[in-house]
Amino acid sequence: MVAKLSPRCLAPLLMVSCSRSSPEPGPAAPEEKTASTPRQPSQEELGVSPNALPKGMVMHRLGAGDPDASGWCLATSTEGGFSVSLPKVFNDFTMTSKAVDGVEIKIHAVGTLDARGVKFSAMVVRRADGKFKDDPLEGQAASFEKQGSLKQKRAVALGEMQGIELRVANDSSTAVIRLYRAPTMLYQLIVEAPASLGLEEVEADEKRFLESLDVSARAREG
Repeated sequence: MVAKLSPRCLAPLLMVSCSRSSPEPGPAAPEEKTASTPRQPSQEELGVSPNALPKGMVMHRLGAGDPDASGWCLATSTEGGFSVSLPKVFNDFTMTSKAVDGVEIKIHAVGTLDARGVKFSAMVVRRADGKFKDDPLEGQAASFEKQGSLKQKRAVALGEMQGIELRVANDSSTAVIRLYRAPTMLYQLIVEAPASLGLEEVEADEKRFLESLDVSARAREG
């Protein structure tokens, strides 16, 4: 399943109104936090009906996070057992669907969209049976190579988890993707920029995001 995902098809999945200032359509964004409104607004307060969300999607938090002096937030997935640093407030949600073989798949994700149109997203993919038919890392690389969009591939690691980093590009966007495999799940981080911008213009932010992934010990073992 993951091998068939591309940055372009992941964008609608991950970037549903991921920032308060995002021009993209989606659920209404929350007001800026102030000292008098420290708590996270509920979906109902934001005007988001659970019935209006895509089928199989649970929105845990909209416009979440407390930006530091640089504007970055620590984004912890509610159900994914991981955290990353994101350049502004973010959305935190879970998607449930079926693989082609009928096995249930859950995707726990956090993501945001900055003022330049650069998308930052991180997710963990879990199959109910904990099994992957083929090597999903090489499968992802092969899928992009077949499309003619793969520009670079290299091995990466996060502790004992092995992974790959892919750089891909097409006429509309460029992206860097990191994938790590744990025993029964996959972690995927994506930075996608408009082709007119280019990843070289977001190199520092890309590095900060990609190197911020922190996975709980329990999640690593799962």
